[in-house]
Amino acid sequence: MPKNQPIDWRNIASITLLWVAAIAGAALLWPQPKALPMPAPVIAPPEPFVPSPAFEATNDLAVLRAALQRQCKGRGYSVLSSQPIANAGSRSDLKRGTFPNGLDCPGVKVVDSDLIEALFDKPDPHKIDFKFRGGWANFYKKYPDASGVIYLSLPSYPSANSAVVYLDRTGCFRCGAGWELVLVRVGKTWVVRDEKPRWIA
Repeated sequence: MPKNQPIDWRNIASITLLWVAAIAGAALLWPQPKALPMPAPVIAPPEPFVPSPAFEATNDLAVLRAALQRQCKGRGYSVLSSQPIANAGSRSDLKRGTFPNGLDCPGVKVVDSDLIEALFDKPDPHKIDFKFRGGWANFYKKYPDASGVIYLSLPSYPSANSAVVYLDRTGCFRCGAGWELVLVRVGKTWVVRDEKPRWIA
């Protein structure tokens, strides 16, 4: 470039703008790293529900009546052993406890568990057919209109609005079944939501 020649600022400005545009375009087209997802907040698990003796005393009868509703409305009646079987879950007292008063209904008759066991302690020697093996002949002599024996657990409470009850039913030698009843509270009423088979013979 000859000396004393004026600088063409327009060309310099154009070239500068082209470089800026090229750099900006390259920056836009250059692959951008993916943003890492934000980690989920750590939430502590809810505390397990622990029913108090007062809660159990308030709800046990309503839950057990709901569990026996089908038997109460059935034809004839069933004998309910007065001794609860092993609970379906933990309760405030680790002992099996006793049933609340008021479980009798047209289809269920509560009978002392010792009396039921006494009927089966001495099998009837005059009955050898399959149905009455064991002490069932003695049982049906004592309760001729009964359809069998029901064994029930006290409720366990996974939450304030749910309960679990075991119900076993048998009517002769090697014929019976057991269920796990899941109940929920709807308003002020307990209802059976699910029945899960546990055993069958």
